[in-house]
Amino acid sequence: MNDRTTVFLHVPKAAGASLRTLLKNVYGPDRVFWFRPGQRAKSMAILREMPEAQRAALKVVTGHIPFGLVKPVLARPVDYITVLRDPRAEPDHSGAGKPGSVDASCAPPTAGRHRNA
Repeated sequence: MNDRTTVFLHVPKAAGASLRTLLKNVYGPDRVFWFRPGQRAKSMAILREMPEAQRAALKVVTGHIPFGLVKPVLARPVDYITVLRDPRAEPDHSGAGKPGSVDASCAPPTAGRHRNA
């Protein structure tokens, strides 16, 4: 059993809302805590005041938060994840997320295929 909490550091405009939705679907909305935009202090207060058992049951904490912010409050060890994208690339919304579509950003990397900046 995994006794760790994943902290997803959401970089703006880098698929954060999509990943947050996926994480809620996987773990359940009661096990994902979201720091709402513009409400960091309020969200932190809610997290601190949460009953210890409820806080310990969290599988994911996410939001536009800095590295290390929530670690002292959580009852379990944490793992950090984030999503980055090429800032020069325009998002392709033509078929992304539709059944049967494959988003190129999710395709496995091909050995030796690199794009120079």
